[in-house]
Amino acid sequence: MIPQLIIFKNRITLDQYINQEIKKFHINFFNITKIEPLKEKGITVDQIREITKIFKYVKKEISLIIFYDFDKANIEAQNALLKTLEEQATNNLILLAVRNLNKLLPTIISRTRVIYLNKSQPDFEYQKKEVAEVEKILLDPNLTSHFTNSFFEVTTKERAIYLLLIIIKLTRKFFFKIKQKNNRDYSLLSEIIKEGLNLINLIENNNINPQLALDNYLILIKKEIMIDRNAKNNESF
Repeated sequence: MIPQLIIFKNRITLDQYINQEIKKFHINFFNITKIEPLKEKGITVDQIREITKIFKYVKKEISLIIFYDFDKANIEAQNALLKTLEEQATNNLILLAVRNLNKLLPTIISRTRVIYLNKSQPDFEYQKKEVAEVEKILLDPNLTSHFTNSFFEVTTKERAIYLLLIIIKLTRKFFFKIKQKNNRDYSLLSEIIKEGLNLINLIENNNINPQLALDNYLILIKKEIMIDRNAKNNESF
């Protein structure tokens, strides 16, 4: 199952959502594990290592692991969880509940399905209409066509990060499809993804212009995609 990153403001609303997931997947009470931050330490790497023992045993029933206030996890703990998020067993559902998305590593965000319980917040669930708009721009042979498209005008860090995550998602899909059809080694893909995640980190933690970061990344991605499309019989998404 895809791990869920839940942004919440009210603990009651969070608990209601968790209860819905428990009912949805018919999760047994005995298969639920809850992790709370330790006083003054937050969530530690030792807690992560302890919880990974659960994944060593394959069960028929679904196991639910809930990390409350995961934005209080230190960097070491977040890094320790990355492998688990990638390689968890099919019957495990991981929920990371946070109040502040900016406290998380971009690599954590990219490996989860982000859900906003507060409807006034930006929607990170990749709305089909917006994904289609990004895809259209990525495949436009004019490398700078997005400059005149108001859709790509960003005034907040959150909007820039949202669009960068969509671009990363579509870029991964594009290059993997090309690789499957042509059996080509796309080591370039990892560098492109790494650059996108690095930009997200810079936008979150440094005073860089989010519009400039988005524009430069779009041009980079579009250039690489158009090179491959022209070289390999106009492959598409």
